[in-house]
Amino acid sequence: MLPLGSLVKVVATIGPLARVRLPGVAAGSTPRRALRPAGGLAWSRRAFSRVVRQVVGAPYLWGGKSTFGFDCSGLVQAVMGEFGIRLPRDSGDQAVCGLPVGSLEDLEPFDLVFFGPSGAVDHVAIHLGDLNILHASGHVRTESLDPRRPAYRADLRRRFRWGRRVVP
Repeated sequence: MLPLGSLVKVVATIGPLARVRLPGVAAGSTPRRALRPAGGLAWSRRAFSRVVRQVVGAPYLWGGKSTFGFDCSGLVQAVMGEFGIRLPRDSGDQAVCGLPVGSLEDLEPFDLVFFGPSGAVDHVAIHLGDLNILHASGHVRTESLDPRRPAYRADLRRRFRWGRRVVP
């Protein structure tokens, strides 16, 4: 079992399977469709949705940055890394990447969304569109900043600081 973003070397392909070299093990097999080029996926809503489905439900783990466990900034770093977008490890450092987005109304899908007490950042999420976010809070989940939605998080909406656009 390999977490999202693992680098492996393909040594052979046999029909729908790929033989891969693994750390500490001679080789293993995986479906070829599970493999992606190391340089990152081409950016698209469909590819992004596929990555989101792979991470939703993963446990929260402080300092975690794999599907075995994520914290908020590790999740953002890993998901965006799947598309070749390299971000710093911590939310405070991620909060200065890309272009500023000042209001909830100006957020676009794939923007990073930052939360915290007045003037500070202590949490980050990825905007999915329509004020829905992907973040690690207890576990990786999708929730909403829209008070009309069942998964509304009033606490996060109150703590919204700004967004950043990191996708070209």
